[in-house]
Amino acid sequence: MLDSKDFDTLFDFYKKINQKNKSENRVDFPIVELKEDVIDEIIEDLQALKKIIKELETIDMTKKLDEINYQYVFRDNLAKLIGVYGHLSSEFQDLYKLNAQFIQSLPEGPQDDSELIK
Repeated sequence: MLDSKDFDTLFDFYKKINQKNKSENRVDFPIVELKEDVIDEIIEDLQALKKIIKELETIDMTKKLDEINYQYVFRDNLAKLIGVYGHLSSEFQDLYKLNAQFIQSLPEGPQDDSELIK
């Protein structure tokens, strides 16, 4: 499962490539926006998701659905899940857009796979 270290590694990758791109091609990608507005938010929401999952695990699943349905922990965490899923969806969409912008900031690459260095 992904954790904050994985996203830190991803950010470091973008940061290092951006530094090279900035010095060699004078193109500066909004790396701070990527970190503060996207990656940090994803990490925060994944931590919230873990907390919700732990709370859901406390529900006694041997009870009837009618009993479970009236439990605060059940209803509260279902509502929290909607919020976290919505945030993650939006944040991954932002990550998608920033990645596309990042690719466009790079110098032109190979025209097809036959030009790639293996």
